[in-house]
Amino acid sequence: MKKNSDKLDFGIDFYTDVLDLDYLLELLDDGPFTKKYRKLNAALVGIVQDYSLVCFLPLNVYSEKSLMNLKGAIDRANGYIYGSGEERNIQSLLSCAVGARTESERYDTDFM
Repeated sequence: MKKNSDKLDFGIDFYTDVLDLDYLLELLDDGPFTKKYRKLNAALVGIVQDYSLVCFLPLNVYSEKSLMNLKGAIDRANGYIYGSGEERNIQSLLSCAVGARTESERYDTDFM
């Protein structure tokens, strides 16, 4: 990620936080290939922003911690953490649902 970070149009925080995709939409309008998909891109940006359907996580395929964080996020997204083999008390379900992790755990330095 470090060696390719200078090729990104925005900082890594922009891509992981997904707060305002209008900047990305403007960037897509500049490209010759993506210009013809302007309406589709605008519709997708609207859905993502209005319903918070998408989040992005940085991934280092050489880091076990990074892979486990991604696995946990996928399990929360598809509901696997609420399966029959998991603990059934309300506190553990709520902590799994909100992804109780500190900010430093979310943006660990081994991602960068």
